[in-house]
Amino acid sequence: MRGKRSTTKAVRHFLTPVIRLLIELGFTFRDFNEVAKTVYVEIASNEYGIKGRKTNQSRVAIMTGLTRREVARLKGVIDHDPLDIPARTSVVTSVLSAWHQDKQYLEADGKPKVLRLTGEDSLCSLLDRYRGDIPRTALIKELERVKAISVRGNAAKVESRYYLPFELDDQSLDRFGSVMNDVGNTIVNNMLARHTSGARFEGRTTNNRISVHAYDAFKKYLDRRAQEFLEEADDWLSDHAGESPIKETMRLGVGLYSIAGPEREDEN
Repeated sequence: MRGKRSTTKAVRHFLTPVIRLLIELGFTFRDFNEVAKTVYVEIASNEYGIKGRKTNQSRVAIMTGLTRREVARLKGVIDHDPLDIPARTSVVTSVLSAWHQDKQYLEADGKPKVLRLTGEDSLCSLLDRYRGDIPRTALIKELERVKAISVRGNAAKVESRYYLPFELDDQSLDRFGSVMNDVGNTIVNNMLARHTSGARFEGRTTNNRISVHAYDAFKKYLDRRAQEFLEEADDWLSDHAGESPIKETMRLGVGLYSIAGPEREDEN
């Protein structure tokens, strides 16, 4: 099944930067899986109906590979709030939550205790109760790495109730999602152009034989020329905005991005 292999290869390529960011944000596979299923159901329901109607539940199940019961559940999630995914506790979150909620590890005033590393009511006893199959040492190192706990001598203190390996502001995350959506929609539109109004401009230029020492020079060149082009395009869009009495409008624009990384043999 060459087509399936090619699709799998493409999916792995575009998921790599997405998953890299999600891991940094502590967004687990279980979270991603739930979101992915809602998007599958939403697109299959809204974009593949017959004669303008939404796709029926059975056809959505066939197209997505989900059961009809799961499709019905996910439609309810979508109708209520697709951003409100169920809390799916990871091992790290379980440990941090227990340190803030389990009475065995709380002071009389309800605050988390400073724990000894070993012994009764210690960090190790807490981990053994909530860590699942994750080794103690690996879990302690990860908790320290993200500054969720601090260890000094034979004492451990919890510093955070939540597992946040890397925290970004909402605006940065919105931009990430928006840019990925724009690039993806353009490429998919062009691949399926026979079913749409036509192809949009999309291109790139790369060379696998560039010295790493040329990076700074290329960055300066691109920053200058790309900014000039974007400003010119912005002027054009501003000049044509609202020029027609027709009320029907659309979002129109262009995006540029730099490419840098190891050699790739499959680029074209």
